[in-house]
Amino acid sequence: MLFALSSMAQQPIDRKKLVERNNPHVTTMDSLNSLSVGNGGFAMTVDGTGLQSFPKSYSHGVPLGTMSDWGWHSFANPENYQPEESWRYYDFGRGRKEPYATQVKDNKRAKAAGDWYRVNPHRLHLGTLGLSLGTDPKQIKQIDQTLNMWEGMIKSSFTYKGKAYQVETACDPVLDLIATHIQSKGTIAVDVRFAYPTGGHCDDACDWTKDDATRYMRKKTVFRIVLMLAALLGAMLVPHVNFFTVLLGLLGMKVGALMAPFFLKRMYPDDFVTKEDAMGPFEDEEEADEDLADNNDSEEGTLTEQ
Repeated sequence: MLFALSSMAQQPIDRKKLVERNNPHVTTMDSLNSLSVGNGGFAMTVDGTGLQSFPKSYSHGVPLGTMSDWGWHSFANPENYQPEESWRYYDFGRGRKEPYATQVKDNKRAKAAGDWYRVNPHRLHLGTLGLSLGTDPKQIKQIDQTLNMWEGMIKSSFTYKGKAYQVETACDPVLDLIATHIQSKGTIAVDVRFAYPTGGHCDDACDWTKDDATRYMRKKTVFRIVLMLAALLGAMLVPHVNFFTVLLGLLGMKVGALMAPFFLKRMYPDDFVTKEDAMGPFEDEEEADEDLADNNDSEEGTLTEQ
């Protein structure tokens, strides 16, 4: 008996089998059963199609996010709020009063400063990548989706309008890169969508109503890059590179970055972001918690019940 127990104790663990027996398996379009792939600093969450084809339908469940450690965003701060404006001093038992950031109620500007720093900076949804399959997730049938946790790959199969689709989705273990392999005799078209951030703490981080603001952000980024590269190139073309030419190039890059919004406002007046759009939503914690409670009461999570 002791010999048998000793032999059993020395049996090696089949780690692959141990992991794979817990692979999540999804058979419905369920907003509470989203699956994700990532590498520890970057991740993408998908629906039953293996991509982010129906982000709005999943907004009240487990959202279809694409997030990273490096993707952050802040709304504009035209009032120039400073962190110390939201501070209050308290005695934490160390023999002195120390600053602590709070949501001030008795001072309008201090409250606004606290609201701004509570929201900013926030993680930026990097965009959705999905199949063009209409707007009704109920048209997705015969779903068979598995996340192979050993391989780090989501394999999905489903039918749409009588056509079978097979989708494989994986994330590079080192690079912040998503790869997908789509097979079907039906139409294969991919939608790439960018949402404006919300700054909220109980939503899917997507404001799909501000297309103009999103276009302006993209144009501003591209325009700034072009101006800065032009300034840097101009400095490099100077025959004798010295401290002053490098300084001139850096100065030109800074001026280009500052002047980009000025030119864009005149080149694309319809896309220019208003102060209200730039500031984003600043709601009280109590109001946000009430909204979250209302959503939880009214939304059951699954798409069939939505």
